[in-house]
Amino acid sequence: MKKPSILFGILISFLFCIPAKSQFAYPTVRKVPFDTILFHQNISDEYYWMSRKENEAEMLEFSKKQGKLTQQVLDSVTGTEILGQQLYEVFGEI
Repeated sequence: MKKPSILFGILISFLFCIPAKSQFAYPTVRKVPFDTILFHQNISDEYYWMSRKENEAEMLEFSKKQGKLTQQVLDSVTGTEILGQQLYEVFGEI
């Protein structure tokens, strides 16, 4: 199966075409100190608040901002139509 390895090479080359991260405005999110012990291990997780139901609206807004950034990055990569066509030829309609 030579086609998947060719596609992997193309995908890797596309990733090198993505502009440096300083060109993107990453969404910020608050950090809340949270420390606990699980199985005798100290765990610190400043983003634990994201898993709580009462913070769902804030988390949804943050996720939308991340989605916009992701789309911006993907749109900056040239030649994705070619990659998409090759993936379709190898894997068909999923």
